[in-house]
Amino acid sequence: MKIRNKLIIYFGILLFIFFALSAIITSYFIRFTFNRLLYDNVYTLNTSLVNYLNANYSGNYDSIISDINDITDVEIAVFNNQNLVASTIEGEVIDFNGAILVNERYRVWRIRIHDQAYYYTENILIADGYKVFIFRSESLTVNIPDSVYFTSLIGIIFFVMTVSMIIFFASQSFIKPINILRDYANSISPESPRKKIPVFSIREFKDLGKSLESTWERLNLYRDYQRDFLHNFSHEMKTPLTNIYGYAEGVYYGVLNENETKKGLEIILKESEKLKNSINQILLMGRIESDEHQLAYSKINLVDVIGDALNSVQIEAHNNNIFLEFEQDRELMILGDADKLEIALINIFSNGIRYAKTRITIKIIENQGYYDITIDDDGIGIPLEDRNKIFERFFIGTMGNTGLGLTIAKTIINRHNGSIVVDESPTSGARFIVSFPTIK
Repeated sequence: MKIRNKLIIYFGILLFIFFALSAIITSYFIRFTFNRLLYDNVYTLNTSLVNYLNANYSGNYDSIISDINDITDVEIAVFNNQNLVASTIEGEVIDFNGAILVNERYRVWRIRIHDQAYYYTENILIADGYKVFIFRSESLTVNIPDSVYFTSLIGIIFFVMTVSMIIFFASQSFIKPINILRDYANSISPESPRKKIPVFSIREFKDLGKSLESTWERLNLYRDYQRDFLHNFSHEMKTPLTNIYGYAEGVYYGVLNENETKKGLEIILKESEKLKNSINQILLMGRIESDEHQLAYSKINLVDVIGDALNSVQIEAHNNNIFLEFEQDRELMILGDADKLEIALINIFSNGIRYAKTRITIKIIENQGYYDITIDDDGIGIPLEDRNKIFERFFIGTMGNTGLGLTIAKTIINRHNGSIVVDESPTSGARFIVSFPTIK
C-alpha cells in the first residue's frame, strides 16, 4: 500500500473520531450554554414579576396573579407559611419535596406538576412577607432551536473539510521528498560516483538524505577497498605461485641437478606453507568479521594468554636471535576468548620479531579500568605516515612484508572492546599498545 493511501486512511479515521468527538462536545457546550442562559432568564424574569407584584399589590393576590398568568403563561403560587393564599395552578397540591435544585447561583429549582416540568424560584413579598413561587414550564424555557444545532453541524463539517484540505496538501509535502529519497536510494551503485542529494527544509528528511549520501560514499569506499584487496591478494599470491611453478617445472623436466632439485623442493615446500598460511589467514579473517561468528567469552588470565602466545613464537624468535622479555607473576583477569586473543598476540609478536634487532619487551600496566599491554622492539620503527595504515589488509611494510596478521589482530582486539595503537618505543623502534577493560 502506498504511503499516500495509508495517510488518507489514517487521517480519515482520525477525522471520523474528531468529528464524533466534536459533535458530542459541541452539543454538550450548546446545551450547557443554553441552560445557563435559561437559569439566568428564569431568575431575571421572575425577579421582575416579583417587583411587579410588590409595586401593584392592592390587597388581592388572585386577580393580579391571574392577569400575569394570562399575559405570560407562567404559574404563580402565594403561601403564608404552609397555607396556600393564591394560586394559578388548579386541581393538585404542590409537593415541594420532589423539587430539585438545578442552579445554586440563581437558586432555580425544577419540579413536576401535572406531569409537566417547571422551573421556579422562591421570593418574599414585601407587603406582608408571603412567599411567592413563580413557575415557568420547560417548554417555555429550554426549547433550543434546531437551527442552532444545524448551524453548529455546518461549522463542524466546514472545519473538518478545512483540516482535510490542510492534511492533503501537507501529505503532498511529505510524499514529494520521500519519492526523491526513494529515487536516490534506487540510484545508489558502487559502480557510479556519488551524487549530491537535494537539500530539504524538513530536518528529518535532511538527515535521511545525509545518511543516504554517507551510505553511497561508504559503498564506494568498500568498492575501492575490495579492488585494493583483490589487487594486493593477487600480488601476494603471485610470487609464491611463480616460485612453486618454476621449480616444479624444473623438477618435472629434469633440468635441475640433485642439489638444485633439493633446493627447489625446499622452496616449493616453503612457498606452499606461505600460501597455506595466507589462505588460512583470509579464512580466519572472514570468520572473525562475520556477525554470525561468536567468540567464546570467559573469565581468563591475561598473563597466561600472553605466556602461551610467547611460547608459540619462541622458536621463531630464537632463529632470529631475538630475546623475548616478559615478567608478570600476578593474575590479571579479563573477559575474552583465550584462543582468539592468543592468535592476535602471536601476530603482533611475529611482526615485532621480523623487525626487531635483538629484543622485544612486553609489560602490563593497569590504567583507569584497563590493562595496557606495551610491546616494544628495538627495530627500525614505523614511520608516522604509516602508523594508521599498517592494520589495512596486505599493507606493504618498509621491508616489503605483507599479510593480514595485524589486520586480524586489530579485529580480534576490537571485538573484545579493546584497542590497539602504534607509537615509538624508547629505543626508537615500534611500540604497540593493546588495551583491554578489566573485570572485578
